[in-house]
Amino acid sequence: MRRIVAGLLVALVGCLICAPTFADEPPVSQQALLLLRILAYDRGLKARTGGQKVVVAVAYRAGDKSSEDARSKVVRSLEDVAGETTVLGMKVAITSIAVDGSLDDKVNGAHPAALYICPGLDDAIGPISQVTRRRSVLSLAPRPEPARNGLAVGFDVRDARTVVIVNLAAARAEGVDFESAFLRVAEVIK
Repeated sequence: MRRIVAGLLVALVGCLICAPTFADEPPVSQQALLLLRILAYDRGLKARTGGQKVVVAVAYRAGDKSSEDARSKVVRSLEDVAGETTVLGMKVAITSIAVDGSLDDKVNGAHPAALYICPGLDDAIGPISQVTRRRSVLSLAPRPEPARNGLAVGFDVRDARTVVIVNLAAARAEGVDFESAFLRVAEVIK
């Protein structure tokens, strides 16, 4: 019986990994888990958060249906995961931020440790990365291109495997100090 249950569990995990939303984007539920695990590898996380609570903000473009839909899915998945886990012993809170001219003020007010960038914001990567660097906030995106274009972390799916891409210079500019164990399993852009 244990072998059957174990086999079903392996098959379920395989389905999650093999069922990306887009060709190069892992499922949102998997992204939520990865995001919180990635935060745990930041040696400076407790200092950046004050050691009390980890806030994850989801950035989206108001009025863009695909961006708003992505925001809803990501927030729901992050809330599900955050309700069952902590990051380095800290509770996790989720919030949303519409990207506009007041992004810096919104990020400053929310004090997030991480900013997840929804699709539909490719033209705003430059201004977003300026804010994340100024406010010491880890930036993450569901696809690889934003990490190659200035954000700290992106995801890719290759041969049914999720690959975490780390733009090391961007992460350091955002005040993130990843443990070497994490960097050994990620694809690092220097």
